[in-house]
Amino acid sequence: YAITRKGEGLSVQRRKDYDYWNLAARFDARRMEPFLVRVPPKEEKDLSFNNHKGQEFIYMLEGRLEIWLDDKAFVLEPGDSIVLDSQIPHALRGLDGKDALFLDVIL
Repeated sequence: YAITRKGEGLSVQRRKDYDYWNLAARFDARRMEPFLVRVPPKEEKDLSFNNHKGQEFIYMLEGRLEIWLDDKAFVLEPGDSIVLDSQIPHALRGLDGKDALFLDVIL
């Protein structure tokens, strides 16, 4: 087991556009990567798409998040969640001029 107290997640550099904190960095036997992620607002023209192996689960905590899956956009609000195949090109941005904060679990 590993306990990560509020504010003690390990800051990691996964994508230059987002802030990631690994919530299981001290657990060597993990089969998932749980992160707290903060995504800033940006213009649609500035979206950066990425894809990777695995599956991803996002659970919204604060703000509003626009998530693009290929050419479709969806808006998530606190309490909303999405599960996706991470090989689908995806891009994220905070809305309303504010950051979006969410729990992101990657398998």
